[in-house]
Amino acid sequence: MLESQNKLKQTIKIVLDTNVLVSSLITKKGNCADIIKLVTMQKIQLYYNAEIFAEYKRVLAYQRLSFTSRETSPLLNIIFKQGIAFTGTTIRNIT
Repeated sequence: MLESQNKLKQTIKIVLDTNVLVSSLITKKGNCADIIKLVTMQKIQLYYNAEIFAEYKRVLAYQRLSFTSRETSPLLNIIFKQGIAFTGTTIRNIT
């Protein structure tokens, strides 16, 4: 148990700005794509709430971005499955 607690303490905890998701899909190589890779590798712990997740879905579906669900679904699944959902607008006790 102590080992998993230490691992969690050493993990960077973030809430992703929607622009990072958009950029990671536009430019497959770059800082934004690297952040997503780190999330999938569990080097970064992602946090989101219902409002944030809804914004991710809404923005990624913008017609002017021309993303297909084939492109966006895997990214949203990563967030949903590997992220930690929180309620409200404040993340508490994540240190």
